[in-house]
Amino acid sequence: MRHWPPICLLSLSLIISCDSDRPLKPSTEWSADELVILELDSDEAISTQCLAWEHPNILWQSSGHDEQSKLVKSLVYNLSLNGISTSDASNMQQEDLAQQEDLAQQASLVQQVIWPVNNIFAEGCTPLDQWVLLLSWRSYSLHVINKSNGQQVDVWPISTEGWGLSASEQGLIYSDGSSTIRWIQPPSSWAPNSSDPLDTNHRELNPNTNLALNIYKELSVYDQDRPIFQLNELEWVEDFIFANVFPSDKVAMIDSESGQVLAWLDLSSLASVQRAQFRDQTRKQAGVSNGIAYDKTHDFIWFTGKHWSKLYGLKASSILDQLRLLKESASSQEKASLKLPSSSR
Repeated sequence: MRHWPPICLLSLSLIISCDSDRPLKPSTEWSADELVILELDSDEAISTQCLAWEHPNILWQSSGHDEQSKLVKSLVYNLSLNGISTSDASNMQQEDLAQQEDLAQQASLVQQVIWPVNNIFAEGCTPLDQWVLLLSWRSYSLHVINKSNGQQVDVWPISTEGWGLSASEQGLIYSDGSSTIRWIQPPSSWAPNSSDPLDTNHRELNPNTNLALNIYKELSVYDQDRPIFQLNELEWVEDFIFANVFPSDKVAMIDSESGQVLAWLDLSSLASVQRAQFRDQTRKQAGVSNGIAYDKTHDFIWFTGKHWSKLYGLKASSILDQLRLLKESASSQEKASLKLPSSSR
């Protein structure tokens, strides 16, 4: 069991001052290897472009390659750690810790199906109702996959490249490699009633067509006053957005209202361990961290990377508690920095 590192909120400066001469302090950063409480074995053959959790124990992954993309469905068994928080660890007796380690050893991930996704480079994905929604990288399209049989049943154009995708209470959010996160609300006819495979000739994709999914909101992401480009895999986690930033091994944890990065999660130590195991030099170069999944049922946030042999589970509630404190601190500082105009007669 690893403990949550102490965080000094007073050292943070998470707002942009009206005084441009005031030096900006960097956002806080946490090392993921200090927070990992559970590891699951994963398939190194998967070049993970997306990691998505579906209640109660289903894990979806997309593996992206030209003409060799696939969608992988796995089941996770024996996740019995719900209710044990990292803050409780220091008060646990040695026998309790040993029991927890035994439970962790019982947890396992078992692949159920692997569905090929032809003709696209698969990217972000998210389960929704009876479908899995899957972005393509440069085909400017969102694909609707039937969860029961892996058949593509519909496809919709989008106006940009597709990188990361996640479902929020306000609609779908996606990234395109820029510093902007976009909300899209598909038209009412987007989700077909039929489970029949798609006739690929039924609709010609054109990014400029009026059939393109409606972008109704955009959020620019900043760390202080610095825009964060190359936003990749996304995950909506309560009131926050987690984003892999390509090609780094860092995750931006973003306030979904302001677009400000509240904190960073550094996965570089985990990535180094993974890349050291690669025999294939191409995989070693490509094996960046990528893939975030929020398992609310068992209170985990899962992280992995391209061709990684592990999924790393971090305690979601501990991370979220800290982020809420940081957001509250930033809001308090912002209010304190407001100056009322002086009255004059």
